[in-house]
Amino acid sequence: MNNMKITPIALMLINAIGLSSVHADTSVVNCNTTDHDSDLFCGNNINTNGAVNSVAIGNSVLIPKISVPGKTGIEQAVAIGSNVQATGDNSLVIGNEAITGKSGSIAIGGDDAAGTYNANGKGYILRAFGSNFFDNNITDYRANAAIGNGAVSLGSNSQALADGAVSIGAAATAGAGTQRGNEWDSSSGKQSIALGAESSALNDNTIALGYRTTSTGNSSTAIGNSTVATANNALALGSHSHADADGAVIIGSDAKNTRDTLTAVGLPADNGVNAIGIGSSVRSAANGIAIGRGAEAKISEATTIAIGNGAVSAGGIALGQDSAVVKGNNPSGTASASVSIGRQTTVADYGVALGSRASVGMTLTADGIPERLTSGGLYGTAVGINSGVYSNSALAVGHNAKVSENADAALAVGYNSLSSAQNAIAIGNTTKASAENAISIGSENSLTTGSVAIGVGARAGREDILSLKSSDQPERTWIGKQNNIALGAGAVADGGRVISIGENAGSGTPDNWNIHNVNIGTNAGSQAKRDYSVALGYEAGMVPVGSQDGTEDSQRSPSINIGKQAGKNTVSYGNISVGDNAGTDIADSRSVSNTMIGNGAGAGLASNDGKNAIFPGFGPGGNTLIGTDSGRQLSGDSNVALGSIAGDRATGDNNIYVGHLAGQQSTSDRSVIIGSQAGLGTNNDRGVLIGNFANGGVTTATRNVVGLGSSVKATGFESIAVGFNANSSANNATSIGRFASASGISAVALSTGAQANGENSVAIGNGTKATATNTISIGTGNTVSGDNSGAIGDPSTVSGMNSYSLGNNNTVSANNAFVLGNSVNNAVDSSVVLGDGSTVMAAVATPEYTVNGTTHKFAGSLPVSTVSIGDSGKERTLTNVAAGRVSAASTDAINGSQLFAVASEVEKGNQFAGNTGAFNRRLGEITTISGGLVADATASNKNIRTVAKDGQIDIQMADNLDVASVKAGTTLLNDDGLHITGGPSVTSGGINGGNKIISNVSDGVTDTDAVNKRQLDNMAATASRGWNIQANGGDTETVAPGDTVNVAGGDNIEVTRTGRTLNIATGRRVSFDNVTIGGLTLDKDTGKISGLSDGTLSADSKDAVNGGQLFGTNVNVTANTRSIAANKALLDSGLNFVGNTGAFNRRLGEITTISGGLVADATASNKNIRTVAKDGQIDI
Repeated sequence: MNNMKITPIALMLINAIGLSSVHADTSVVNCNTTDHDSDLFCGNNINTNGAVNSVAIGNSVLIPKISVPGKTGIEQAVAIGSNVQATGDNSLVIGNEAITGKSGSIAIGGDDAAGTYNANGKGYILRAFGSNFFDNNITDYRANAAIGNGAVSLGSNSQALADGAVSIGAAATAGAGTQRGNEWDSSSGKQSIALGAESSALNDNTIALGYRTTSTGNSSTAIGNSTVATANNALALGSHSHADADGAVIIGSDAKNTRDTLTAVGLPADNGVNAIGIGSSVRSAANGIAIGRGAEAKISEATTIAIGNGAVSAGGIALGQDSAVVKGNNPSGTASASVSIGRQTTVADYGVALGSRASVGMTLTADGIPERLTSGGLYGTAVGINSGVYSNSALAVGHNAKVSENADAALAVGYNSLSSAQNAIAIGNTTKASAENAISIGSENSLTTGSVAIGVGARAGREDILSLKSSDQPERTWIGKQNNIALGAGAVADGGRVISIGENAGSGTPDNWNIHNVNIGTNAGSQAKRDYSVALGYEAGMVPVGSQDGTEDSQRSPSINIGKQAGKNTVSYGNISVGDNAGTDIADSRSVSNTMIGNGAGAGLASNDGKNAIFPGFGPGGNTLIGTDSGRQLSGDSNVALGSIAGDRATGDNNIYVGHLAGQQSTSDRSVIIGSQAGLGTNNDRGVLIGNFANGGVTTATRNVVGLGSSVKATGFESIAVGFNANSSANNATSIGRFASASGISAVALSTGAQANGENSVAIGNGTKATATNTISIGTGNTVSGDNSGAIGDPSTVSGMNSYSLGNNNTVSANNAFVLGNSVNNAVDSSVVLGDGSTVMAAVATPEYTVNGTTHKFAGSLPVSTVSIGDSGKERTLTNVAAGRVSAASTDAINGSQLFAVASEVEKGNQFAGNTGAFNRRLGEITTISGGLVADATASNKNIRTVAKDGQIDIQMADNLDVASVKAGTTLLNDDGLHITGGPSVTSGGINGGNKIISNVSDGVTDTDAVNKRQLDNMAATASRGWNIQANGGDTETVAPGDTVNVAGGDNIEVTRTGRTLNIATGRRVSFDNVTIGGLTLDKDTGKISGLSDGTLSADSKDAVNGGQLFGTNVNVTANTRSIAANKALLDSGLNFVGNTGAFNRRLGEITTISGGLVADATASNKNIRTVAKDGQIDI
């Protein structure tokens, strides 16, 4: 069931249980509703089985389950009392041990026939439905029941057991329906009426009126004390009279008949055939009956009967002195099927008049002549002295009971009762029903349109005073306007559509403003001035005289007060108060439209500030308080308090308090506080606190906080704490979990023991800690203490700044580091470690690498840190690596396919081709270049020259040969000169002319001219003088001709001579112990260059780089070193070259020089040279 949502229609019937007795004290302890807003279920052992728009109030109340397609349960049923059952749609049952069986049925009353339990020691005896019982030695009880469709049962033990049956009176029974299992058979005794204690009308259309009257024949009528009509269509009228024959009419005390037809006695000669006439001067037409002096049956019909002195019948039954059945005001007129019984009774068509001067549609003049007074009276029935019916289909029963003109289908029962409007019902002494559809039951009641009055002094029509007896007890009940119900002594329904049930209910100064009100209980609603209000219970809704202003009727909202003194002394409007003393003493007229449910709920309630008034002079109010003493002395508007003493003495607006003592003395606005003693004295605007002892800040003002859980604390602005002992002490902080703590601004702690102490920190998981600014700790037992760092896994520790760990059991003390894996210890700044158990070391710079004597410079030679994917012995393959860029400036990783391409090119080797022939040599294979000269012969290459062009090497011979010797016949040209056997010679020593003088040699002029002796003599004289030499400003020394001067180099200084030129320069490989240039130091002992600034890293940079910069390059080179190691040996093997003598090796990239001795500018051609390549050899 859902929490109760009370509607005015449902609440108007609560506490109606007091109309009948119960076996034990029961009280309404629980009130709930279903998903349907108009349902109301209050009490113990309530079983509604899916009922819709229904009310169940009391103890052991049952609305049975039904099996009807498209319906969830019985609809619009009302069951109030103890052990009551409402079985049909639109049924109403009030009392104890009462039951309704089908749609539209009404049962009001209890089950006890006597007032003393355990009479004669025999206890209660349960009687079956329909059974009569009278035993003075026991206390009988029988359920009050209305079983048929539209059946009505009023009175203790009363039962209406057929469709349309009406039973009124203690133990009255109308209808003979039975229960068969869970089903009811209400087809027997339909439309029967039993009116009177222990009366029984058990067949279709039967009427039993009077104490212990019984009518069992079909359409039979029994009227009187212990009167019985057992035959079909029989009428028994009179105390202890019996009508046992079909169609019999028995009138009189102890009168009886034993046959179907009566015998005619003493008819005058002029009476008709088959007529019956008894008495003097009677006249009876054929088939008529006239009994009594001067009686007259005027027409020849079997139903023309006149019995009594002066009785006249013109087509009906007239019984009694001067009784008349006549149509119109002409005594000779004809009436149809009418009955007139009693002295001076008169009746028109189809009417029934019983009793002295009873009249249906007619009356007698002073001369005793029947006179038609109205056009009404058809099918009317008047029973009782001077009773009268002047409208069609109406019924008047009782002395002077009247149904006036224009009151068709009205009912007046009782002394001086009067019904003066259509469908009106007036039952009781001097009771009046003067408006359409009104029902008035009781003594001196008065009604207007559509009203109901039951109780002493009920009256119809407008009254302006309430008269009291000398004992100050009300003398009558009065009702103004229309459609009102007043039940009980002094009950007042003073407006329109008002229900007042109970002594003095609704009493007070007459006031037109009170319409659509429900007042049930002694003094309920007394002196109240409000429309559409409900007051249920002793002094419920009672206010001091004159304390409510009735001048603003259009601005008032209705009030509902249920329970002892509920709403008492409250002057505000629109309140709902349910429970003893609920909503009492509300003296602030601004606090309106409050809902207070529970004993003492809302007592002393007041508006906080009266802002946002609904209308001038009234504050917003609008509080909802549910629970014992909830909202007691609360000062505020639009608050909700659920739980005992919830919201006690709180001050504020738009708050929600749920739980015992929740929000007690709170001064917050727009807060939500849920839990036992949660939010005690808190000052926490817009906060949410949920849990026992939850607190959102007492000493300081906070706002928009949320606390969920026992002993939580949310003391920062807009903070959230959820869980046992969760604590959010900073602004915008969030802690969720047992003992979770968020003490940093905007921090988040989630899970048991999680701590987020840094600003913007996040700790998620048991025992996690995030203690620095912008830290993230997710997992179990993680600790993150470095700013802007994070850990995901369990348990890991991150103390470095800007570092992250993803995995378990990791320790990261480095800054700007990242770990992805388990059991990693990373202390290297800016490093990345990937994989379980991986390790990392500081980056090592690798600026260059020497291969076969050639040094190669590397890009990316200044690494900032290292990326590790394993450990020694735990290496990992790096797969799915994209092809890296290959260039001098590239720092991309190289994958296997790129290395394969290099290896493929190396495998191709070198192609060699001569003028004729060709061959291929791979790296490491020997290529032989040879000539025809024997190996030990003297040879040189100075007359040979090679020219490389377009993939070809041309071997050229000098046009002018320079050889050791040239022999041509007897002439030998060698290094010594030209020798002619037997002739002159020209050698380096001179020209040997065969001891012949060369004369007539002129002085040489140019450098190439020969000189004569005279010139040589002059030069010798000059050379003999020598020259001076000095070093660094020291002593001078003469160098004589022919002497040799040696110029020697020092450390790191090289001296070379080219011809006559000395070259003095710094050595190509210098060596210093220590060199300092500015802040740059080169140290021989350590082998380090220190103080070197970072060089610019770019493709065109010529800056030196330091170790840190080279570290990244070293990582890449290291990653590829092993991949190229297998190729390195092959590359290092190079090409082998072998001549006729000697051999050498050249690696890739080295230059192989094939040269001759001829100078570059000498004239030469390749016409004298030919090469032949064959079998790996080139012959020249």
